[in-house]
Amino acid sequence: MRALRWLAGVLGATCLVLAMSIFVNSSGIDLAGKIVLGGIVSFVAFLLLSLSAQMKLRWVPLWALGWWLAAAAVLQLSFLTKPFGEGSAAEKFWIVVWGCTEVPLQLALGAWLIKTARRGSARRPADLPLTDSRAPVLYLRPFTADSRTSRVIARDGVTDLLFNTRTEEELVAEVLGGIGPCVAIGRPGERLPELGFHRFYVSQDKWRDTVLEYLPKARLVVLMGGASESFSWEVEKALEFVKPQQLLLLVPSDAKERRGFSELLKRLLPQAPPSVPKNAVIRANAFTALMYFAFDWTPSYAVPQPTGHFRQRLSQKLTGTLQMALKPVYGQLSLVWKPPPLALSRIVYDGFVAAFLLLVAGIFLFGR
Repeated sequence: MRALRWLAGVLGATCLVLAMSIFVNSSGIDLAGKIVLGGIVSFVAFLLLSLSAQMKLRWVPLWALGWWLAAAAVLQLSFLTKPFGEGSAAEKFWIVVWGCTEVPLQLALGAWLIKTARRGSARRPADLPLTDSRAPVLYLRPFTADSRTSRVIARDGVTDLLFNTRTEEELVAEVLGGIGPCVAIGRPGERLPELGFHRFYVSQDKWRDTVLEYLPKARLVVLMGGASESFSWEVEKALEFVKPQQLLLLVPSDAKERRGFSELLKRLLPQAPPSVPKNAVIRANAFTALMYFAFDWTPSYAVPQPTGHFRQRLSQKLTGTLQMALKPVYGQLSLVWKPPPLALSRIVYDGFVAAFLLLVAGIFLFGR
């Protein structure tokens, strides 16, 4: 199935480029012909892309536009080399100003369009087939945390130029999905669900009953740090109804939230948690460390071990880091832990780099 989605994506992207060339560069075709032929090819492209991205067809045009803006922004970076060539000082200055403002804004707009299209295509739990019989992973957090976890995180190194459209919550849910289906209560009144944990929606007067219903069923309860009144009640009930080995705490990155969360834990836990050690710090946007507990409520921080080179994705490193850090949590849950899978993107990238270097070396040594 994955191979078919990849094939549909490649064919869809090819058809989209062909449609754009028909509208812009085709000669010998009148305007009506361009509209008809380009429209047919565009429809085929959108259909193939919707199959590839598992996206509702009505959201595919927005998704494709977002990717077009992102790709165009990256390609325009080559234009910024012009200030190092000929031209007046004023021209060079305005090229630099344009590059430092328009390109980031275009990338941000592309990211927003892609994320919005994907949110619109996200299926709600009522639409999901009940095929996963595992106990769920329940995610409890202050709703204010969604604004941080819903951001698209940046990539590392030279791959910053490649575009990443996955939110931090999606990456966390991907890793925790190995433990069980990831669910959370949705924010009341939101029109589109955030990406990551599958949202289910309840009325304001029933959310406490829903939390109490899911706590005993959960294989793992994930608590994103905070100190609001509602979240404090959730933490208190989680500590009351869930075994300590089944709790995972995400220590917030925000200093104010972290202080409030620390005071809450000091009040509720038998022993106060220590400060986050340097070797347990995780490079994420919304949280900075993972805390878990032994059977006697002894708190510990998950220390991520190094990930093998070919297991590091080009797009982001957070999933590999989380998978390595969760090894002791898997052990406490009596689950089989597996290292991150080999990253095809890393293997292909290194292969291309090695082939290019061999080509350059061959030209240098034997091309004379």
